[in-house]
Amino acid sequence: MEKANHDSDSRPIWIVSRRRHGSSSSSDDGGDPGSSFSSESSPPSLLGSSRSNSVNRYDLPEYKTDTSFDLSSDEEEEVYAQVVKFSPNSFESQSDVSLNGLLHSLGNQSENSNSSDEPQYWIRVCGREDSKQAVSLFRKLFKLHDVAADIILKTPQRPKMLSVDSTLLLISHIPSKPEDDSQHYIEMSNTQLGLMTFLGSPFCVSFHDDDDQGVRNWTSALDERIRINVEGFRHKKASALVPFILRAVVDKYFPLLESYSDDLEELEEWLMTGKTSKNVAKAISRVKRDMSRLRRVIWPMREYIADAMLSDFFQDLETKRHATFCRTLEIGKARTDSLCDTPPSRKMQELYEHLTYLADMVETQRDISTGLVDLYLSSQDHKTQEVVQRLTVIGATFIPFSFFAGVYGMNFEHLPEFKFKVGYILFWMFVSCSGCFLLYSFRKWKWI
Repeated sequence: MEKANHDSDSRPIWIVSRRRHGSSSSSDDGGDPGSSFSSESSPPSLLGSSRSNSVNRYDLPEYKTDTSFDLSSDEEEEVYAQVVKFSPNSFESQSDVSLNGLLHSLGNQSENSNSSDEPQYWIRVCGREDSKQAVSLFRKLFKLHDVAADIILKTPQRPKMLSVDSTLLLISHIPSKPEDDSQHYIEMSNTQLGLMTFLGSPFCVSFHDDDDQGVRNWTSALDERIRINVEGFRHKKASALVPFILRAVVDKYFPLLESYSDDLEELEEWLMTGKTSKNVAKAISRVKRDMSRLRRVIWPMREYIADAMLSDFFQDLETKRHATFCRTLEIGKARTDSLCDTPPSRKMQELYEHLTYLADMVETQRDISTGLVDLYLSSQDHKTQEVVQRLTVIGATFIPFSFFAGVYGMNFEHLPEFKFKVGYILFWMFVSCSGCFLLYSFRKWKWI
């Protein structure tokens, strides 16, 4: 791996090359099994070999470099990924692409291309096993730093940013929620996303620890935005995918938090109407826990976005491509200020503002959920007090019964009332009148 400088661009371009083995440069296979994206050839598939046509050996073109990597080892495993290739005039997307062959094609492209219209690539590696193999390949080809490799493979972890050896790595989380909203609370799950790009390289790599339907729908929406050239994105460098993808991640938090807001309003209404079942308590606890999880995700993202705005990597992000596109628009008399006046620093600033707004929303809903917990506990205490009050009224009402029963239950032989023929009737009259008088007094005092 070496850095080569083009005449038109002083930024380093990563080049992959291979040392010749033996005295002959010919291959027993009789050709290069890899594939290229050059305009001279139009291969039937997007990126050479696919999963159905595995290739175990690569004979690379001879570059003018001394640094080389032997990829013909028997231990080398094929790594497959989803790849999006875009340029100002084209867009392609394909799954199960050989990452090994793609990196060789990119090395050939970086060596021979200095056009402003050279293709850019978004490489998506899904699954932990494929991520391990891809990281091993990047370690071998691009001397990926051990710290960066460990961060990519370690899941789960809090969002963070690492900039080392012309490599930028960012960790974030893609939020999701169940499609079944029959319950009045939402169960949130996070899919870890790792973004990696090399300064001056024509590709950006994303590592997804899961490839569920929600992630596929999310990436398909991003592919469509690139295809229709939203904000002139296809005129930009692949490194511009970093703020583009991060913006899409942040945008997924807004509907999620709005759902939580509606959920909290419903829970509050339930509590105010006295519906304090165990399910309500569990729902409040779940929402409060998810708010804490969101806080642990959004706050670190906001911190590293603030650091990224001051990073030299983002200061140089897509600057030349951006300026070239603006000049093209001016020449065609179709200049659009929204495209030309949005540098990367501005995009990162907007991203920081959105994360700040999300952080405020999380704090607000976290306070609301805490208040609902207090309201639930207060309602439970109120119910307990009502039960005790009812028991007290019942006990006080039966005090006259106990009193008269105790008096006439004494074992004295000479009790005048025992001789009364209507004594039993008089007993119940006194007891009933006393009980009614107590009930009337309690109601008058508003105890009941």
